[in-house]
Amino acid sequence: MNRTVETVGERKSFAGATPVTVKVQPHDTAGNPSPAAENYHDLVNGNVISYGSIAQVATQVITVTFDPPVAGPVDMQPGQVASGSYKIKTVVVSTADGSKIESEYPVSRDLTYVGREALQTEMGTFNACKFTNKQTTGTGETAFVTTFTTWVAAEGAHRGQLLKIHTLPADSRPEVTTERIKMTYTPK
Repeated sequence: MNRTVETVGERKSFAGATPVTVKVQPHDTAGNPSPAAENYHDLVNGNVISYGSIAQVATQVITVTFDPPVAGPVDMQPGQVASGSYKIKTVVVSTADGSKIESEYPVSRDLTYVGREALQTEMGTFNACKFTNKQTTGTGETAFVTTFTTWVAAEGAHRGQLLKIHTLPADSRPEVTTERIKMTYTPK
């Protein structure tokens, strides 16, 4: 199982807004860290809003922007579905020569609130909200479907934070489970 450390940081300008930054530091099954990414989220009018991310990987800086930002209600009832469509815009810039590659893909999703359950993790047991998210990326013959199951802390100091995600691709890619092992909060 892969492990991830998240650190919530200060607000920064991104995609025309000033969302909260979340540094995400993945680790592989042997505990080796992968390059970190900085994700941009906020809570606006009862919706969790995701704006995108920036990551530096080897000799590239990758910026992903959601257009429009991805939104989902905080207060959902079991069985309730939040559907939406957006575009994933990706800009990859070489740190060596500044060259740039841009791409854009349509995405549709159906986020379903399954309900509450106790989730045992390395950080302890959490009262968690469980969701499934069926996501279709692309169109026609190039489209692929991925189903994610996520658990989010329902209460306490980590309320609203992603605790665990299980990814089940519809194609031949392997299933992946990622669990948070540490969350550090910095003052805002």
